[in-house]
Amino acid sequence: MKTYLIERTIPKIELSSTEQLKKISEKSCEIVKEMGPSIHWLHSYIVKDKVFCVYKALNKKLVEKHAKKGSFPIDIIYELKEIINPETAN
Repeated sequence: MKTYLIERTIPKIELSSTEQLKKISEKSCEIVKEMGPSIHWLHSYIVKDKVFCVYKALNKKLVEKHAKKGSFPIDIIYELKEIINPETAN
C-alpha cells in the first residue's frame, strides 16, 4: 500500500469541540470499514483551518472515493515517497 498525505481546508476546524471531532472521526472510520481493507486512516493533524490526514491505500482513487463518500474536502493529495525520522540518522 502507498502512503498519502491529504490537505483539506475546513474553515474554523480548530474551534471544533471534542464531540465534533469525535463525530468526524466516527464518520471517517465508518466509511473506511465499509470500503474494506484497501484503505486505512492513520491519523490527522489540525492546524488553524487546515486538516492534514495520513492514509494508507492501494491507490489515490480510493482516497478520493473516501472523501467523496464522507463529503470531506480535498485541496491536495500527496503520495509520500519516504518517511524519515531521528532513527534515519542511525
